[in-house]
Order: sequence, then structure tokens, then C-alpha cells
Amino acid sequence: TQPALAMSLADESPGVRGTVVDVLSVWHDSATVASAVALLKHQSAGARAAATALLGRIRATVHAAALLPLVDDRGPEVRLTAILSLAAMGYSPAAPRIRARLSDGQPQVREEAARALGILVDSAAVSSLGKRVTDLRTPVRLAAIEALARVNHPDGVPFLLPLLMDKDAAVKA
Repeated sequence: TQPALAMSLADESPGVRGTVVDVLSVWHDSATVASAVALLKHQSAGARAAATALLGRIRATVHAAALLPLVDDRGPEVRLTAILSLAAMGYSPAAPRIRARLSDGQPQVREEAARALGILVDSAAVSSLGKRVTDLRTPVRLAAIEALARVNHPDGVPFLLPLLMDKDAAVKA
């Protein structure tokens, strides 16, 4: 039953895919994980994102390397989910790829990339995160600030000091 349920990760409905991820994140076995890994190459971005979400939720770190190419997927939902899953796994080899997503065209991907780099405590990302503290989107700016604080590297201070005078109250806080 579980492998059949895992195939529902490729369902057309985002609601069905979300429910299946919820169920399988609690109730899974090795066949379910294998089905999810196979779906990482599915033609549907929704299926790839759902499989990625499931692997992240169950912290299937043995398959983290298989998620790396999805950080650069053509589908923004897949990129976002891959970043979230790799950060949840604490998979630091993903940091260079995630760092590149700080320039993504999708603000939510940039935001989660910044947040993930903070979770991974990627000190090599300080300069890249510093550039995002001036992003046009406040959530991206806040995630970059939070990440710089988590990384806690002295090179991050020059990026943070000017923010004390920022006109955006959320950024100054």
C-alpha cells in the first residue's frame, strides 16, 4: 500500500500531493523512499517537489545528494522545496548550490536560500548574504539578516551596521 500511496506524489492535485507527503512522512518504509527517489526525475514539477518534500521531512540524508540537482531545477517550487529539504537535513555540501540561488529570479527562493545558509552556518556565504540585505523584497532582506546573525562571522558586521539607519522598520528591528 505504501508504494502505491507514494505514486500519488505524482497526482495532478497539489492538495492530494500535500496530503500524501503528510501521511508518508509519518508512515513510510524503504520501498516508499525508493519510490520518492524515482520521482525526483519525474516530468511533473509538482511530483518532483512532492518527492523532494517527503525526503526532506523524513530526513532521508542518505538521498541528500540526489536532491542537489533539484536546487537548480527549472521549476521554482522544486528549487524551493529542494533548498528547504537540504537545509532540514543539515546537508552542508549543498551550500555552494544554495548560495547560487541567492540570485534566483523568484523572491521566495532567494528568501529560503538565505535562511538555509543560516541553518547550515555557511561562513563562505557571508559576502553573498551581505548583498541580499539590500534586496528589494523585505522578506529576503530579513532572511539574509537572520542568516548573517546565525553564521556569526565578523565579516558580516559591515553589512549589518548600515541597517541600523534603514527606513524599513522591520529591517531595523
